[in-house]
Amino acid sequence: MTELDNLFKDFHFTGAAATPAEILFAEGELTVAVPGDLAEFLMTRGGGEGFVGGAYLRIWPPLEWPEHNDVPQVGAEWPNLVLFGSDGSNRLYGIDRATREYFRVEPVGELEPHSMGRGFLEFVHAVATNA
Repeated sequence: MTELDNLFKDFHFTGAAATPAEILFAEGELTVAVPGDLAEFLMTRGGGEGFVGGAYLRIWPPLEWPEHNDVPQVGAEWPNLVLFGSDGSNRLYGIDRATREYFRVEPVGELEPHSMGRGFLEFVHAVATNA
């Protein structure tokens, strides 16, 4: 069992894994290069939701990313971020278009993006520990 498998043991993957065409669609619609580790995760496991460590995580399928990012507050408050998931409540997770670093933002309360790591595994660890 890999480290990611262990972290996602209580996570429910919904639907099929993403296809390369779906990743390219999200990249084109949102003008972003999806980090390779996130793209690999999506193409092997897909999106879904559930507990990762002690925290809830929802990862949207790439075809849904444009609709989740088509919100005025996203463009106004975080123009460099592309959202790809949430905690099912008020935390949103995204990647920076320029640096491809992972971030957390909270539309209610703390508007300043909070770094969650430079790689997908580091991001998942930060989610799991509520960092």
